[in-house]
Amino acid sequence: MFPSGGQKHRNRRPCHVDGHIRRARACAVVISVTSASQELFRKVLDFDAALGTPIPAIRRTALTMELQNGSRIIALPGTEETIRGYSGVSLLVVDEASRVDDALYYSIRPMLAVSGGRLVCLTTPFGKRGFFFEAWESSNDWERHTITAYDCPRISRAFLDEERAAMGEWWFSQEYLCEFRETSDTVFQYDVVMSAMGGPAFSL
Repeated sequence: MFPSGGQKHRNRRPCHVDGHIRRARACAVVISVTSASQELFRKVLDFDAALGTPIPAIRRTALTMELQNGSRIIALPGTEETIRGYSGVSLLVVDEASRVDDALYYSIRPMLAVSGGRLVCLTTPFGKRGFFFEAWESSNDWERHTITAYDCPRISRAFLDEERAAMGEWWFSQEYLCEFRETSDTVFQYDVVMSAMGGPAFSL
């Protein structure tokens, strides 16, 4: 499930990294809240190879690739200390967005202030909480897409049946069906709280 959004004047077409890096001196930043930034960057390299390496790389490190036209692709661990200082970002990708702290999310948004770049969030749900859930449920100008495990031809129905039995409905519905469920430590359900807040006010 990945809402990709921004202000109304931004491009609403499906987002392709290739289209961003072809522009001279463009900068694409990929943030992973987990420790898997290096693995995520390997996938970026695989995509580049699948595209036939349209623009040769002149420098490559474990988490950065700089192209001949001055464009860069940078993978960063998802901590506030590591992501500050980047600006003019044309494409900002947040992996495992439902697990990103609100403070981190709000600190990366200014990266797009000058460039008017594209923000893409990739994730499965992780409870009815945080910026990602609020963005998904809001009426703001986000482009939302949902792809469940049953939509993926590489995952067999037999495997999903085993997972449902092993994980239980709460985990399975979020990890494989992209459904927001109440957090495990919830006292009052989200819908109940929102209904109470939207109801008539009572004087004490």
